[in-house]
Amino acid sequence: MVVVLDPFNKYPIGYAIGDRETPKLIKTAIQNAVMHTKDLFGSYLKPHELQSDNYQIKHMRPYYKKATANFNPAGVGNSSAKVIEPWFNYLNKTRCRMYDNWSGFNTNTGSKNQPNTEVMNKLKKNFPTREGLENQIHHIMSQERQGKVGEYVQSFKNTKDEFKHIMSEESFLLNLGHVTKLNTLRGDGLRVSINSEYRWFDSFDINFRKHATEKWEVRYLEEDLSKAIAVSESETYRFPVIEKYVGSMALADRSDEDELQRKKIGDFNRTTTNYIKTNRIEQAEIVENLFALNPQLNDVTAKHLLTDSLGQHKIHKRRTSEAVKKGKNKVISIEAKEVRKEEKDFEDKQMEYLKSKVNTSDYLDD
Repeated sequence: MVVVLDPFNKYPIGYAIGDRETPKLIKTAIQNAVMHTKDLFGSYLKPHELQSDNYQIKHMRPYYKKATANFNPAGVGNSSAKVIEPWFNYLNKTRCRMYDNWSGFNTNTGSKNQPNTEVMNKLKKNFPTREGLENQIHHIMSQERQGKVGEYVQSFKNTKDEFKHIMSEESFLLNLGHVTKLNTLRGDGLRVSINSEYRWFDSFDINFRKHATEKWEVRYLEEDLSKAIAVSESETYRFPVIEKYVGSMALADRSDEDELQRKKIGDFNRTTTNYIKTNRIEQAEIVENLFALNPQLNDVTAKHLLTDSLGQHKIHKRRTSEAVKKGKNKVISIEAKEVRKEEKDFEDKQMEYLKSKVNTSDYLDD
């Protein structure tokens, strides 16, 4: 578990559960913290200052800076500045130790701080599944929050406004959301891969479909895919998107939510259809006015720009055949001139050769 802790009264304002510590898990914990501020105070808030350890600091630093007004990583080897480790020790002793599947402290802390192996073997059949274990952690964090939330909220009310940094939902998603790879908009929306699983996102904003040639990345929240934003590759365009709703196929299985979503989609489709019809009518009127003011354009060959086998604009057959005939005559005429020129050159060369071999004056009388 990665925890975002407020040192004021050690309130766990955000956390995330995973198989191991990763940059993505840390980002999910920060997302959870900012989302929890909205539950408590009505707006997304980022902290005035954020401190962290140096895990993957080169990779995480840009994200940390977006998540806070002031980022202050802990100094390397400065254990006295750490708050998280002592808090985990406290949580382990007061909350986790009572569960049968408690795994103890670090293995180098001695047998007194480890669970009884024989007892654990007897109880292992009752150990929870992955889902059950996560529910245990959620319950522990809920208990920890309940005991401190009153003091935490009251103290926040007394905090000066200069230390309160409100974020819009769009800014929250743009700066702190997870980012997918670039994808092309398709007929069924944007298909993106999240945690090695394909998800489909789409928007009820009709302008989104006007930019189908763009490539898009989706910025989303790990625990709430109903909040996401599509950003174009150039970051010129952005649209709010939601994960596509998948309703029940069988009539008997349909719920009120299924019907509500079907109605929402149906209304959007009807609005879109009317928009397309209106748009086509307006375009047709523009084209009709253009041809009305320019009668020379009101011709099939002019309107469609048809070309013949020679790449020329198709006109009347008679004129086309005449043009082809003239073109052929020009070719024949040019070829005939070249042949005559070659013949003349050959005759001249022959006469010069004969003159050089025979002296005609020897055969003439004095």
